[in-house]
Parts: sequence; C-alpha cells; structure tokens
Amino acid sequence: MKTNKAICARLFKDKEWITKRDILDLQVQFREDLWHFQFHSMEPNEDGKISIENFLKTSLPSLSGSAINKYKNRIAEFVKKIGDDDKGVSESEFISFKYFFDELDQVKAKAHRFRYLDFEQFEEIVADVTKDVKTKRTKEPVKVPQHIARTFFEYLDEDHSGELEPEELMAFSQTSMG
Repeated sequence: MKTNKAICARLFKDKEWITKRDILDLQVQFREDLWHFQFHSMEPNEDGKISIENFLKTSLPSLSGSAINKYKNRIAEFVKKIGDDDKGVSESEFISFKYFFDELDQVKAKAHRFRYLDFEQFEEIVADVTKDVKTKRTKEPVKVPQHIARTFFEYLDEDHSGELEPEELMAFSQTSMG
C-alpha cells in the first residue's frame, strides 16, 4: 500500500490527470530501477564495476531449455579466455547495454537480411539503436562501450567465425530480460 501511494504521488505530482506519456515514462523508470537493482545485486567491486562473467550471466534469463547450459559453458570459456584482462562493466555501461538488448529484434532482423553481421556492422547497429536514448535517472546519453559490444559479439559468435549468423541470435529473447 505504501508503494502504491508513493507511485501515485509521483505520477500525479502537480497534475490533475496523467497522460499516456506519463505512464510510459514511469514504465521506463521502473525498468531502469530494476536494472540498477540487478547490477547492485552482483556486488560491484571497489571501482563500481561488475565482472564480465556476471555481466554475461545477466543474459541467461533470456534463454530457455538446453540453451541455458550451452551459454553457461560459453561464459566459462569466455572468462577463461580473458583471464585477468577483465575490464569489468560499470552501472552506466550495464544500463546502456540493457537498452540495447531491448532492441535485439533489430539486430536479428539485420542478421537475417544480410545473412550475417561482422563486428563492424554489429557495432553500427548498437550505436544506431541507442543513439537517441537517454537514461531516466541521470539523463545521460546511452552509450555501449566498444569492449562491451565486442564481448557480447564474441559471446554470441558460437562458431568463432567473426560473424553473427541469424541462428546465433535466435536463442535470445529480449522480452524475458529484466
């Protein structure tokens, strides 16, 4: 009940009625708050970053069935590969990535259209789908850094071909992400 009152107070602050835009803004804010909570539940280090391993593990809820174990193994492979070179992921980078992941269907569509995506194409798509997005909390532009885009690209590239084929993207469903 207390939460409901807080939401109503926030929604109706200085207003007689609310608009569809108000509801959509609230939805985005809730989503960002959830991402903030998710990030901090992974116990960031003293630099305020989570490990690449924990970052990649946040993709697991978007998978189902045997794909979960397959990608758990991919994460272990990837972590072994990077060793001590883990740059980590800050909260703003994490939230920026989540905004990108919300638009994963655009990546899938382009992979189908071109039959594959190399890293340069993938990076262009990442920049394109996040170019006009600003976070609700900090009002900062969303930017997925190259090392995170590269990490996710390599994580998805199961056959290590340097290209993402449509099949490599299909296991992920952004609708089930937090």
